[in-house]
Amino acid sequence: MKNHKLKILIILLAVLIAAIGCVNNGKTKDENINIIPLTDIEIESFNESFKPILVDEQGIGYVNPISNFFTSYYDKPEDINLAEFLSYFTPDRDVQDGDEFDALKNEKNWPFGTDRDFKSMPVPIHAFHVETINKELQQYMDITLDDISGIGTESLIFLEEYNAYYNFTSDFAAGVFQCTRGETEGNIVRLFSESVTLTLRKHDDDYLILSHQLSAKD
Repeated sequence: MKNHKLKILIILLAVLIAAIGCVNNGKTKDENINIIPLTDIEIESFNESFKPILVDEQGIGYVNPISNFFTSYYDKPEDINLAEFLSYFTPDRDVQDGDEFDALKNEKNWPFGTDRDFKSMPVPIHAFHVETINKELQQYMDITLDDISGIGTESLIFLEEYNAYYNFTSDFAAGVFQCTRGETEGNIVRLFSESVTLTLRKHDDDYLILSHQLSAKD
């Protein structure tokens, strides 16, 4: 009986030691990860990579691809608003007159009337191939269109025969995020603007976007 009680005591002692090893001043190992403020140089580096408009070798401006991820708010990558994401996304091509234009006119989200001819179109029609969209989503979020929850898709047109989404944006702009301060916590980086929090996760030599949220008001 004494040996049995001794075994139980040893087991309880081992459990207690293990618990002490996982807890330090009431904090778990994860809770002990330090939150480190970003330096001014680090903030400047992030803002440089977030410039909404870039210029090519010919001096022609184009939308920085990452700015497309700043046009809507989401708590997780899968909830990005696809319509907003594509608002200023560089299209693969603009639709011309022909079968593709006729197919678009038969879609319920076509906003210009079925009697509209191509020459009287008030805005260009942009086509975005699924492969192109997936490439951007994978690079910056590690997801594809198959993963998204569908927010914003109800306002877009998708033609299966062309494997493309379409919109009618006529202006040129880009999503903007200007970091004013930031912090790291392990492999997580939180960047703060005046009203928005952008959360990233370190991934190899780059970062993946986890969320783009309106900051909670004090």
